[in-house]
Amino acid sequence: MQQSLLRTFMLGGILFPALLMIVSVLSALLLGGLPNGVQFQATSNPAFLQILWQSNPWETVKLVLVDKPLVVVERLDHGTGLQVWGMFYYAGAVLMYLLVSAFAALHWGALRNSTTKQRVLFAAGTATVLIGVTYMQHAACCTSGPGWALEAWLRTKAYTPNPGGMNWVLVYQRMQPWLPALQTGMLVGGMAMLYAWYLSARKTVIPH
Repeated sequence: MQQSLLRTFMLGGILFPALLMIVSVLSALLLGGLPNGVQFQATSNPAFLQILWQSNPWETVKLVLVDKPLVVVERLDHGTGLQVWGMFYYAGAVLMYLLVSAFAALHWGALRNSTTKQRVLFAAGTATVLIGVTYMQHAACCTSGPGWALEAWLRTKAYTPNPGGMNWVLVYQRMQPWLPALQTGMLVGGMAMLYAWYLSARKTVIPH
């Protein structure tokens, strides 16, 4: 029993950074250039956080867990040192990565014995959940702050000169009010796909 728990814990510890790395690399391919910098913003100024904690603990917790990302994976320009693009991992995003990693580790045996169709469902659910919590910023179009992955992509299309016939500014303006609902729908849909995989995998019996 202890060995099984230790194995699950170790597997989850491997899957968590692996998921972070996979998402960062895939995003880098879309944004242009691999990451070359990492910031731990939540703990970048411990003296200030200590003073703030003494005067307002709730505001300190809000600042660290809500307002500021825990980690920023970014690409910096070699000449200027300015950020070309960045991926912002807030506390909620880190929690979702941990939950997905733990879920995969707990059901690793079922995942290994799943059919190809079931694995595609698991991968789709995982990707949908992680996209739903990913925030990024691309300096080529906007420096107003990080946005949800789909919003950041739409802003890039809207504010980067595009010789194509699509009016991306209009597309972005029309979709913008619906983006929070779409983000929530992606999170719920991704979790629903993972649960559907779980129910399906429980019924699957692989002949030996």
